[in-house]
Amino acid sequence: LIAPLPRDVHIVEIGPCAGVSDEALFELPSDERVKLCDHLSHAGVPCMEVGSLAEDAQALPQMMDTQFVLSKIKRNPNVNYQILTPTLESVRLASKYRGLVADTAVVSLSANEAFSQYSFGCSMEEKWAEVAMCVAAAVDEGLKVRATLSCVLGCPEQLHTEFNTETGQHQY
Repeated sequence: LIAPLPRDVHIVEIGPCAGVSDEALFELPSDERVKLCDHLSHAGVPCMEVGSLAEDAQALPQMMDTQFVLSKIKRNPNVNYQILTPTLESVRLASKYRGLVADTAVVSLSANEAFSQYSFGCSMEEKWAEVAMCVAAAVDEGLKVRATLSCVLGCPEQLHTEFNTETGQHQY
């Protein structure tokens, strides 16, 4: 049942995005987030998720300054800078930063219907269709793509979850 382990593992620093967006008790000023990204790249972090270009300020209010952060980061050519792009419009926006600071568009899916409704406001099937369009647009714009799959083993919105073996069978 278990496939052979991959030869390489790629670790992505998500602190400047998920680490900041999950903190409701404090707000990290934009200039400090720029410094955080610059310090991480200077420290040798090879790959980091800088922020989100979600249009919904209510969903991720701490990410509303991502365009400012992207415009101020001191680009390190040894770092792969990634941007969470939950919609087609956000992929198009990320492409404006391609080569400046954006290397990779990050798309997200859920393996759990309840979490998909909670986090994305749509069904898993609708989100798969949206992600397919986002991936195609990102590739057309010359961006690399990384996909994340949430709630594979459980959902914080439910007390229990059923393992969804069909999620990984979608081919786009």
